Amino acid sequence: MAMMMMAFATSTMAQQHNLWELWTTPKAGVAVSNFSTHGGDFLIGPTGGANAEVFFNNHVSLIFDIGYSRQGSKNVYHTVNNERSGPYDYSFDMLNTEYLGRYYIGSHLALTAGLHLGRIIKARSKFNGKTNDIKDQLHKGLVSIPAGFAINFGNLDLEAKYNFSLNKVPKTAQAKAILGQCHEHLVQVTLGYRINVLW
Repeated sequence: MAMMMMAFATSTMAQQHNLWELWTTPKAGVAVSNFSTHGGDFLIGPTGGANAEVFFNNHVSLIFDIGYSRQGSKNVYHTVNNERSGPYDYSFDMLNTEYLGRYYIGSHLALTAGLHLGRIIKARSKFNGKTNDIKDQLHKGLVSIPAGFAINFGNLDLEAKYNFSLNKVPKTAQAKAILGQCHEHLVQVTLGYRINVLW
């Protein structure tokens, strides 16, 4: 399917963009996340926000993106001092900013990569019906490298990205004893509506 989209995009005449042409895109979608350890289930949460995209030519643009996502993992089991406990559900409410570059291949397909900075605004663990605030046990900032692609037709923009995590989730010794050296896997899929602001 990816090869077919690539062939279609490269066979289509590129859309014409002016220098400093500016677009904004409100968007919403799903964030699919999980821990790199412990074998828990993926958490599917909401994500959304808006971005500003400025073009330099027909193929290259830069994007500043700000948004919200709910991330974490479900049905996680821990083994501490040879004792296994669980399942735990973890959820993090994140405020995210992204600095992205896009390279357009033809009129409809673009490749995306950049820097993702996420800040935990709320973090909870749930076990046996009891919910605990664990924000102080975790790194407040999660840094990752997002990479993916976008497909746009007219004003609609469908984007999918995978985030390569650069730092670990737990911060305190207590959190490290439970969560180990886990990173977070994150996939974001969003649908947005592009609005031409300038040019």
